[in-house]
Amino acid sequence: MHCRTGQEAEAIKAALQARLAGCQLEMHPTKTTIVYCKDGKRRGLYPYVTFDFLGCES
Repeated sequence: MHCRTGQEAEAIKAALQARLAGCQLEMHPTKTTIVYCKDGKRRGLYPYVTFDFLGCES
């Protein structure tokens, strides 16, 4: 899911965690990460800039 800000991403993550908890599910704590998608226009420095989805790194 794409978000405009880190704050928006954190809010959506919290909402998803709450929704999953209602179904007695939880996010995996080390696999659930907010990632900054760098490109030619976005050049910020963040701890996570790549992710692995179904074995394919992006």
